[in-house]
Amino acid sequence: MLITLEPTPALTPLIKRSLLLELQRLVHELLFVCESLVTILLRSLPLIVRLLFLMVLEE
Repeated sequence: MLITLEPTPALTPLIKRSLLLELQRLVHELLFVCESLVTILLRSLPLIVRLLFLMVLEE
């Protein structure tokens, strides 16, 4: 026997609101991760450039 739960009209706005809040939180976390990655990349950029320069000189 399969039981399905369908939201009642009274609960639909609450469900939508909680989903929107969760989506907003996830987007915020994603932006934080992207910002952290960019910061790390910018800090290591001089090292990356040096390594590339050494690789070019060796060839």
